[in-house]
Amino acid sequence: MQATNVVLFDTQYVPATETEMFASPDDGAGTIIDKFTTTNLDSVTRTILVRLVPAGETPTGVDFIVKSKQLAAGQCYLWPEIAGQMLDAGGSIRMDCDAADIVTTRASGRNLLED
Repeated sequence: MQATNVVLFDTQYVPATETEMFASPDDGAGTIIDKFTTTNLDSVTRTILVRLVPAGETPTGVDFIVKSKQLAAGQCYLWPEIAGQMLDAGGSIRMDCDAADIVTTRASGRNLLED
C-alpha cells in the first residue's frame, strides 16, 4: 500500500450549515487524517460539529465524532479526537458552526492507494 500526503481541505471558514468538507477518493484505499486544526476568530465562544460519515451513508447521530465542541474566543484547537482517524474510500468529513464566516479550519493527511 502506498500513501500520498495531501491537504484534505485548505484553510476555510466552517459553514453555518452542515457541509461536506472532504471526501476520500472512491478509487483509493481510504484516507488517514493526520492534522485537523480549527481556530475561533470571534470575540465570543463558538460551537463546532464534526462528523466522519462512511461511504454511501446519510449522516446520522452515530457519525458524530464531536457533536458540540465549544471553542473559546481566539482559541486554536488541534482535534486529538480526529487526528489518526481513517476514512474508508468514499467516506467524508462534515462540519458546521453556530455562526458563519468566523471560525477557520484546515486538515491534512494521507490518501492510501493499493499497490
